[in-house]
Amino acid sequence: MPNIYRCRELLIKYKPPLIFTYEPTTWQIDILLTLFPWLKGFTILICKNPTKFESLFVPANLDEPHIDIDFFNFLRQLTPQTNIQVNQKIYVTRNDATTRRMLNESVLLDKLEVFGYKAFDMSKISFFEEMALFRSAKYVIYISGSHCMNTIFCPPSTPVCTIQSFKSVLSTKFLLNNFGVNNIEYQIPPENGKHLGHNDDFKIEVTDFLRFLKENRFI
Repeated sequence: MPNIYRCRELLIKYKPPLIFTYEPTTWQIDILLTLFPWLKGFTILICKNPTKFESLFVPANLDEPHIDIDFFNFLRQLTPQTNIQVNQKIYVTRNDATTRRMLNESVLLDKLEVFGYKAFDMSKISFFEEMALFRSAKYVIYISGSHCMNTIFCPPSTPVCTIQSFKSVLSTKFLLNNFGVNNIEYQIPPENGKHLGHNDDFKIEVTDFLRFLKENRFI
């Protein structure tokens, strides 16, 4: 919900469809319109089937642009004034979240800091600070989630590494590559032959992940 407040002017200007991956009840829609009356008139898409949800975004040919480039250029041209101390190598933590946390993240961060990476918590900074942070980034590492949308502010061809803790029907690779960044995915291996669920906390094999980063020139 806070992101709706942050992006109000952009949403009003472009009126993108509001996509629900479940069928909202009448009272949920009423609450949404009570909190955000300016959303009246927006198109609502309900897509409960993950495969169909994916088809809304994935074109027949992934090489064909399917992103509104004018919209992204508009975002990239914004120059908010912030006091955030930016860093060229950023790691996006979600350990203040209630789900999908990396349980041994402190061990990984100790290793990444040696290579110049600094951890940032998006819940602790403003939308404009997020813009400034990703605009200055030369490398980005993050755990799969909505943070991937911030990469639209990255310079073209910025290397981005997604840590994928669950087996997703909807890959971020096609989305981020159409943002103009170079995305790679590190898949957390299954435990006892079974992949983790979407909300499960997890541990990463630090040595193997560092090897992966080295092979892909992140470190």
